[in-house]
Formats: sequence, C-alpha cells, structure tokens
Amino acid sequence: MYMRSQRILILMSNTGGGHRATVWGAGTILAVSDAGLAHDVTSVSSVSGGSITNGVIAHDLYHAGQIQLLKRLYR
Repeated sequence: MYMRSQRILILMSNTGGGHRATVWGAGTILAVSDAGLAHDVTSVSSVSGGSITNGVIAHDLYHAGQIQLLKRLYR
C-alpha cells in the first residue's frame, strides 16, 4: 500500500516513435493518474511522438486554468 507519509517524486519521460509513442505515453500518464500519483509528478520530458501526448496535456491544463501546475511540470 502506498503511504503518503514520505515525499515521492515521479519524473516522466515519453519517448519517440510516432503514433505508438503517443499512445504509450498517454497510457502511462493515465496509469499514473489512476493510481492516484498524478500530484507526485514533478517533471515531464519527451521527444518526437511522446511530445504529442505532452502537448495535448499541456494544452488541456492551460485551458483548464492550471498555469501553476504547467510551470512546475514543464520547466
């Protein structure tokens, strides 16, 4: 069981590879979110196809008014 008494840092990196990388990156981010760990993600990076996933997420966060979260994740 995950204990929230200790600080956990999650660094996510989405690789390249076209559409497969885009779908894989989305699945990974959804899995982290479903596990209740989304607030522990401290940094996100990507290249090529993985950047499509990150771009969509950044776009959605921006339009949802989550500017501070964006600044923390994408520095």
